[in-house]
Amino acid sequence: MQEGNKAMGYQRIITGGIGYIEPVEGCSSWYWGADAVRNDLYEARELYELRQRTDRNRLILLHDPEGTVYEPVSAEAWQYFGKPVCENGTIFFPAVLFEEKIIRIFGFDMKTCQTEIIEEIPLEKAGDCYNLCLHVSPLTLCTQRQGSLNLIWPEAGRYDLGSHETFVYRDHDLLICSEWHEDPDYREEIVIRRITDGAVTERTAGTAYLMPSGNIRIIA
Repeated sequence: MQEGNKAMGYQRIITGGIGYIEPVEGCSSWYWGADAVRNDLYEARELYELRQRTDRNRLILLHDPEGTVYEPVSAEAWQYFGKPVCENGTIFFPAVLFEEKIIRIFGFDMKTCQTEIIEEIPLEKAGDCYNLCLHVSPLTLCTQRQGSLNLIWPEAGRYDLGSHETFVYRDHDLLICSEWHEDPDYREEIVIRRITDGAVTERTAGTAYLMPSGNIRIIA
């Protein structure tokens, strides 16, 4: 944990070389940053198999306004972190440990600033880790490719999506997806599917956003 240094009317925050941060999805005042493969776990798997470039990456969390930097889990050889999400006062993020062949999901408590292991999942369930990431709510680990979505945890399921459709959020028993069209002008639709069978229950114009409050809003 590091505090930022104030000088000349601005605050200098020491991150150990991580120069880019962005908001943690689903909560306010928290930001995250990482080095190495920019949290692309598919690329991380390629690096592991080829034994090329860096063999690990770091993930930091930053709290504004005081500028405190946390490194919730130390870097280890052949361990790579994925993008964090926030739910119910906890920041969750996945880590793939290639040598141990597991995916580990961590939870960072925003009040106590303590980190714990939430779940460990066999790496084989994620295949080649293509677009491996966490979504809310509830917390869900999945992979997706063009035209398909695979839920890995806490339940498993495979769904066929449209060729321009992407899963973005989960609302309990509903999968909220975004589909883009050019006919001829560009537009986006929200596609809502049942998690039980993937059937479409609703289509509506607009874009879905996960707000800092944790609520999903459709902007049209």
